[in-house]
Amino acid sequence: MSVKYDFYPTPLRKFEKQEKYHVRMLVKHNISTGELADKIAKRSTMHQSDVIGVLRALQDVVTEELKNGNRVKIDGLGSFRIKIKAPTVNQPGIIRSESIKYDGIVYKADKELGNELKKTGFEKVPSGQVPHSKKVSAAEIELAMTSFFQTHKFITTRDLAYLCGLARTTAHRRLLALVEEGKLTHPGPRNSGEYFPVKEFFRK
Repeated sequence: MSVKYDFYPTPLRKFEKQEKYHVRMLVKHNISTGELADKIAKRSTMHQSDVIGVLRALQDVVTEELKNGNRVKIDGLGSFRIKIKAPTVNQPGIIRSESIKYDGIVYKADKELGNELKKTGFEKVPSGQVPHSKKVSAAEIELAMTSFFQTHKFITTRDLAYLCGLARTTAHRRLLALVEEGKLTHPGPRNSGEYFPVKEFFRK
């Protein structure tokens, strides 16, 4: 068993001229609950359907405990707790409970898991097997987006990555640049993935 990796160009900052590269892992496959249950069933006396039932019950119980403000620790895997956020204030007590929001999950890997993962082997992907971001010009991207917007109200990072053969990070950066140029709008929450065209742009 080994993890596949390859090198990708690192976006240069304005004052940098020398191209640099960073390593990135290639995710082979997203393991579904059904596939996970099947693997567990083969290592136990349980049927796959029973394992799925246990996994769903685990999800329900973990969710419940996290909502109760508890930290959940699963031996061999790690611990989970929720993270919260609220507006910054000058004095404590000003913020009402309605203003405090869920802000993600904090996960800390179990030491046993970390030690086991340190034994992971790595293997570089043979040249040509991984689609790196293409060298696509801004004009080519906008042309592709113009066609896309004829049948879609908005575009996402995933859409642009697929449309132009870009890495997700590159596609995201290109979309943010178009927002700064006033060609796209990004309404809604900051983490919203929907980008809408400004009326005078992306027309045929």
